[in-house]
Amino acid sequence: MTGCLRIGVESKVVVDSHVQAISASLTGPDIVAITISHSGSTHETVTATRLAREAGATTICITNFGKSPLLAYADIVLNTVARETQFRTEAMTSRIAQLAVIDALIACLSLADYDKAVATIGKTFDVLATKRF
Repeated sequence: MTGCLRIGVESKVVVDSHVQAISASLTGPDIVAITISHSGSTHETVTATRLAREAGATTICITNFGKSPLLAYADIVLNTVARETQFRTEAMTSRIAQLAVIDALIACLSLADYDKAVATIGKTFDVLATKRF
């Protein structure tokens, strides 16, 4: 979630299921855990979301299916509508839909504290400029 960092919101992404479980169990009431799952039914994703909610975090779930096990642990559900082809199921279309939702969330966060977001973007732009030739 480098987009969050770019606007001054501390964030981290955890993809390893063991680290997801550990991280989720160490959250609390001041944390928002965002879960992204096209199907909303993978064991690892549901478990991490459950652990985050049990630890007191607010859980936001981005999923394509309105009836999935993940929703039992979601405080906020953001549904995508993505149809995959038979040749590449759960691939590019779902990712694009999920990225659009994430981009909208980052835009909303930016607008919520506009001055801080603009200042942080400016600062991080200068830092990242050192990475370019």
